[in-house]
Amino acid sequence: MYKRLTFVIMLAVLFISGVSGKTIRITPQWYPQAQFAGLYIAEKKGFFKDMGVDVQIVHPSGTESSLDMLRDGKTDIAMSQLIDALTNYDSGFELLNILQTSERNSVLIVTREPLDSIQQLSGKRVGHWKSGFSEGAFIMNAELGLNLRWIPYNSDVSIFLSGVLDATLTMIYNEYDQILMSGVELTEKNVFPLSDYIVDAQEDGFYTTPEFYNNNIDDVWKCVTAIKEAWEWARIKSHRKEAVEIVMSMLKDFNLRSNITHQRYMLDKILENQETKDGVVPYMVDPVRFNELVSLMRRYGFIFNEVDYNDMVITLEK
Repeated sequence: MYKRLTFVIMLAVLFISGVSGKTIRITPQWYPQAQFAGLYIAEKKGFFKDMGVDVQIVHPSGTESSLDMLRDGKTDIAMSQLIDALTNYDSGFELLNILQTSERNSVLIVTREPLDSIQQLSGKRVGHWKSGFSEGAFIMNAELGLNLRWIPYNSDVSIFLSGVLDATLTMIYNEYDQILMSGVELTEKNVFPLSDYIVDAQEDGFYTTPEFYNNNIDDVWKCVTAIKEAWEWARIKSHRKEAVEIVMSMLKDFNLRSNITHQRYMLDKILENQETKDGVVPYMVDPVRFNELVSLMRRYGFIFNEVDYNDMVITLEK
């Protein structure tokens, strides 16, 4: 009798709170930083709770990517760049894009010496991230025939500042700012956006498996809605200070070093990169650029099969 009464009470609490009772695990691509502010805001400001869904944010380790965790059943929804998702999809790991938070590509090639043309970088030493996310630059190298000498590095730009590299890949919201904060003066002849040379490949999106999606459509929709609402909350300039404070609290929890100035810069740039040139935030993968990217990846052997947009991208409306 007691067990039955306890079960009835638990059901009543779940009904009143509107929470389904299932915990959804969501994994960003990396350790805490303002790149993932929308996810942290959705948790800290109660956007997930307001939608009636219980979410646990699970960060990846240094040796396991977010998509590895999704494949191994260690998370339910994973953030990833579109290029990485396509590579995994082509290898047989079926994925569904349920939300695209990046609209524009953010990779910049930064050179030590000013150049009149990117062709002058031919044969030079260029840093790329050990953790991945460099495939777009590899495709550009093949497309332009630059024969770049790739040198892997961590997110720390000290190897570039030391003079070991002739150039390095940076994200406009992260390493590029680190270089500027170090006192290096850069002009337009030092900065070459990747999107000027290949398709403007979209980056951050949220992915899940078809099985999880089909079994949890309502909860997935709730998560997507909460994350979008959190990003729109952060878009309000009067909320930016609190948004950065939320990010800094996450960094503190992970004993990671950063500063408010850099995280505020990162947040502002991430929000800019979510918008089209007209200031609209589509929150979806662009089918035209998707197909162009698939074509480029196939041409240079990064994937081998055709990928149909409608097989991989879900537009959640309700």
